[in-house]
Amino acid sequence: MNSIRKDLNSYLGMTKRNILIYLKDKMTLLFSMLSPLIVLCLYLLFLKNTYVNSISSIFTESGAIVDLSDINALVNSWLLSGVLGTSVITVSLSSLVPMVEDKAAKIDFDYTASPVKKSIVFLSYLSGAFVNTFFIASVILSGGFIVMSIQGAFNYTFLEVLESFGVVALGSLSATLFFIIFVSFFKRTPVLSAFSVIISTASGFVVGAYIPLGQFSITTQKILNAVPGSVITGILRNILMTPPIDKINTILGGVDNGSFVSSVRSIFSLDLNMFINNFNIPAMYLYSIVFIGILLVLNLVLFRISSKRKY
Repeated sequence: MNSIRKDLNSYLGMTKRNILIYLKDKMTLLFSMLSPLIVLCLYLLFLKNTYVNSISSIFTESGAIVDLSDINALVNSWLLSGVLGTSVITVSLSSLVPMVEDKAAKIDFDYTASPVKKSIVFLSYLSGAFVNTFFIASVILSGGFIVMSIQGAFNYTFLEVLESFGVVALGSLSATLFFIIFVSFFKRTPVLSAFSVIISTASGFVVGAYIPLGQFSITTQKILNAVPGSVITGILRNILMTPPIDKINTILGGVDNGSFVSSVRSIFSLDLNMFINNFNIPAMYLYSIVFIGILLVLNLVLFRISSKRKY
């Protein structure tokens, strides 16, 4: 019993330490949010008006009257899903910096010489990164909901809000398990920094935060959508965009024979093109859960191999 209590205290203490290292490092925190901030800036400066005007023109041509606030709610929900998708990726990677810093400073040698189990050390890195990722993404999601409420564009039920946070948790776990595999091989922080820059730059394109993946060729879509982050973003996009789409569709009253819904779902990639066309929400959930299972096995195998290493 005492042994279990000691392991638990060690785990909680080290996890707290890894969380605080990330949160107190203002530069790491800033750079981990750089990609989501770029998405937000591009949206506000260029993309928003483009999409709002395009959708408005469709209604103008058909003679339908749809309030501008409803169109803004639809486009803003696409933005929020993109920002969440990129933040889950970049924050999870940046939160693993302590793992590399400890190797560079030879602190991992101290852990090896101490009574603390290697499994506890590894789990503390994993848990710290997961908590940071989920916390930051949850703050962004909450902020998005608050802004929508202020604008009078909050169309979500309690279950949809709860599901959104659940998907954020799923994405945080998936991204953390994925990146810890790569980070475990890094021994110097400059290498991790270079890797982070590449991932941060690419993440916005991969998850369709800059340009909806529906604008690309089917082949390109299938390649990009195979990335777990794209699937998580796809689930969030469905949850966040479906209520505004349904509201506008109700306003239209079938005047367009459902063409608006099908067009928006295609343009904004609500149904992903992966192994099959129109990869729907149940398939996305299944893909994400299976991928997490595979990552857990890979991490377990790599941990067992690394734990046998002699210092």
